[in-house]
Amino acid sequence: MAKSAMEQRLVFFDLETGGLDPKRHPIIQLAAVAVDAGLEVLEAFEAKVIFDRNKANAHSLQLQR
Repeated sequence: MAKSAMEQRLVFFDLETGGLDPKRHPIIQLAAVAVDAGLEVLEAFEAKVIFDRNKANAHSLQLQR
């Protein structure tokens, strides 16, 4: 059975990377926020990822601070 609009939730995801080239630069942080139909935050999640700093763009890492 379909949920009403008030029972549904929408989840936004965000990835922070160590540069702009997805083939070379790693994901360094991820986050998600679940909201209800009125855009009220229901749940949130954030995690930093262990990565090889040598594969990241040094300038991008400075911007993340």
